[in-house]
Amino acid sequence: MEIQSPIQIKDILILMYDDLITTNPGLITNYMNVISYYNTDPTAIQYAAPNPAYGANRVWKALIVAGQGIIMKSSAKLEASRDALNQVMDYVIKGDGFYEDGSFLQHGTIAYTGGYGANLLPDVSNLLYWLNGSQWEYTYANYSNVFKWIYDSYEPVIYKGLMMDMVRGREIASSSTQGRVIGNKVMGGILRLAQIAPLRMRRE
Repeated sequence: MEIQSPIQIKDILILMYDDLITTNPGLITNYMNVISYYNTDPTAIQYAAPNPAYGANRVWKALIVAGQGIIMKSSAKLEASRDALNQVMDYVIKGDGFYEDGSFLQHGTIAYTGGYGANLLPDVSNLLYWLNGSQWEYTYANYSNVFKWIYDSYEPVIYKGLMMDMVRGREIASSSTQGRVIGNKVMGGILRLAQIAPLRMRRE
């Protein structure tokens, strides 16, 4: 109930907002309250005990809170969501996240560019796209790293549209997340980023 359910619920509420706000606004409020119970802080995982969220988990948390910000018209939630991305943009030297050599790890030591990383990139691109051109536009100093990931982290492990199995972890066992599906998903995120990239990078 902390991550995947709220992601689906906020998407449904955004799509149905115009109808629900006039026919059943209390339903929106109820769902927002439930989501807020599990997502008070986009930088932390609440399960068991509050712990810092890293990598894809932090992006998912930020995406949920951003969705709340849109639905609830809350500037504070949009700001919190935006600022939660800062840690993701920084290269790490241990644990979850992106490394300067192009690696992406999740769960501490697992090469997961084609697993958690394949969800992270499209979701980051969506969040940055939502905020682009608004008063909450993302301007963090290491923002440009997201474009470096394309060349350093993702391009080397995609071959003819397929994401290589060696960086997909447990997802190689799922029929719904095979290499070409994941490759297409990542490329969709890249195309979304291209729409907000600096002109020089768009040409590349």
